[in-house]
Amino acid sequence: MRRLQWRLHHNHLSQWQNLCVDVGVAKFDHVPKSVTACKKALRPVRVNICDLLDYRRNPDIPLLRFSTHRAFCLYTQEQRIFSKEIGKRDGVIQGTLRRI
Repeated sequence: MRRLQWRLHHNHLSQWQNLCVDVGVAKFDHVPKSVTACKKALRPVRVNICDLLDYRRNPDIPLLRFSTHRAFCLYTQEQRIFSKEIGKRDGVIQGTLRRI
């Protein structure tokens, strides 16, 4: 249920903490204690937003994390592009936007 409700309260700390857990930068028992700390932890993370949304709908779908910006860009440009305008409307998604 948590995964389906993450967007409803996009400025709440718990939503940012859930995102940190989902992308693997935190564990449930050790999450950043502020939105700023969550954003800092997420800064180096490279995940495709379309894949992240699919993962949140179905956690059995693997979430790819890219070790290089180049690999992330190649995958995203060829496979899955998310609308920047839509992403900027949602605080949590906006925190994952990366230039490609």
